[in-house]
Amino acid sequence: MAQKNRDYWEKRQVKREAKAFTTIQDIEKEYKIALEKAKQNINKELSRIGTTYMKDNNLSYHDALKLLKGDEYKVWKKDLHEYMAEYNKLLKTAPLEAKKLYLEIETLSAKSRMSHLDSLRAQVDMEMVKLIFGVEDSAKNGLASVYRDTFIEVTKDLGINAIVSRDKIKAVLDRPWSGANFSERLWSNTDKLAQTVKQEIVNGMIQGINLQTMTKRVSERFETAKKNDVERLLRTEVNYTLNQATLDGYKEAGIEKYEFSATLDSRTSQICSELNGEIFEIKKIAVGLNYPPMHPRCRSTTIPIVDYESLAKQARDEIGEKDNNDNEPLTNDENKSINEFKESTSIKEANEFAEKLGLRADYTGVDIRCANEWNKGLYDMKEKFPEILETIHFVGSSQSRNKLIEQDVLDYLFSQNYSQIEINAFLTKLREEIGIGKTEFAVSMTVPKELKKEVVYRVIDKYSGITMNAKYFKDYDKVIEISRQQVETKNSPIGCDTVKATFDHEFGHKIDYFLGLRKNSEIRKMCLKNLQEDGENLSLYSVYNKDIQTCFNETIAESWSEYCNNPKPREIAKTIGELIESEYRKFKKGEWFHETFII
Repeated sequence: MAQKNRDYWEKRQVKREAKAFTTIQDIEKEYKIALEKAKQNINKELSRIGTTYMKDNNLSYHDALKLLKGDEYKVWKKDLHEYMAEYNKLLKTAPLEAKKLYLEIETLSAKSRMSHLDSLRAQVDMEMVKLIFGVEDSAKNGLASVYRDTFIEVTKDLGINAIVSRDKIKAVLDRPWSGANFSERLWSNTDKLAQTVKQEIVNGMIQGINLQTMTKRVSERFETAKKNDVERLLRTEVNYTLNQATLDGYKEAGIEKYEFSATLDSRTSQICSELNGEIFEIKKIAVGLNYPPMHPRCRSTTIPIVDYESLAKQARDEIGEKDNNDNEPLTNDENKSINEFKESTSIKEANEFAEKLGLRADYTGVDIRCANEWNKGLYDMKEKFPEILETIHFVGSSQSRNKLIEQDVLDYLFSQNYSQIEINAFLTKLREEIGIGKTEFAVSMTVPKELKKEVVYRVIDKYSGITMNAKYFKDYDKVIEISRQQVETKNSPIGCDTVKATFDHEFGHKIDYFLGLRKNSEIRKMCLKNLQEDGENLSLYSVYNKDIQTCFNETIAESWSEYCNNPKPREIAKTIGELIESEYRKFKKGEWFHETFII
């Protein structure tokens, strides 16, 4: 591994930090929207009680907050109990908070009569519960993404391929640091806001203030939370997750020491300024004392103290090489052998190999030979198009992907209190939009950019990738037989009678989306030529649907597959294949404005 200086590591950490904070921006926005909705609902209830009773009964606002009437109380109690029973089932992640809230409601409801003030306070509690469910899963998914991306990049920079373990991510998110984990901090912050809002309502009743002033004070509490608490919580947690992923990367690579690196500007805290440049041992790390975050909104990171000779020896040991001289640097052949593709002997090994490439994988139900060819394709494309491979989050069988998506989507929808009818309707719509349940030979799934504005689609995006239908790929010989038949009948391009060719086709779609190939006039010209020729010089599949956009999609993917697998690709495949490589070179050189293009 080439030696990298301090400036390199500093720039890499700054880049990772910027990427991490970008990841969480949507969550920040979602959190603030949830707060705004809770504020509006509470003020709406304030207004309903105040205006209704003051208007109908000529009461003061103080009097309007007195006892609920019999019928009204029965309705309130019934709705509240149903509501809380449902949430009590859903609060799997915070059972203690659920129990506490439920007991509080039970205590209120045990009264033969209760006040409007009590109902308002209960309303505040309910809105806060809804708020939590609106952001907790999204925030955890965002933090998990920060961990995954950072860990992969750190270990890659240190010259090793490491598996991103789900258990590691869970351990970081669940670990209580500075007294609490993320979920506990989220609940604590929300509870504090609830108590503050309820106190404003109580004070307003005691003081006999008018409705307008009351709602203004409640609104101010929410606005303060949006400006201060949201940013402080999420940005601090991002820094913690980022640095924990970095630490785990150091440990994976055998790093023993690190240098504290503070972002030095007018906002830098005194404690971070004083620690900047100090060197500490990994085994003596203490978050908040010598390892970031040091305080809320901390921006500090670390730089590894790398013993390159030790890393080189570690790499040799890992590949089973005998080395009589630990101080001798690795040869070019030795370096190459570390990253060579190796066929797996089991599905578990195949999954682990894909995970080393930074992907989630589940090849359950797939012939191991098919899984190996899929992984070989991924390996080759990582070398050839590393940025495009990063857009692939999941590989394996379509059935495994579908099962995982549906479970995650169901968990999310249930957490948002969707009815069963609404859930069924959403799943039906989802299957139509992104292909859940389809029976194609293989599938390239990409969640369009515009859909990612919705949280549920960001949940689904974790499974964007390329998958094979286990119905066919459970039998390697059967897949080859079908593939050969497809070539013979001209449904597939010449040379594309292998599992690798199928992979190349699906990866061709990813290249298309990433580079926006359909904007290229020369590629569009070749696609139209193929359509006019009815696919005679490429494949019938490329024009099976006369829809112009579908023809463009499939012509590009089929061309790339033939270009990669036919020793003498025909005109359309050769031209499009060369144009793809040309466009990518422009992207790498910065000569081409890159923006992901998704139809």
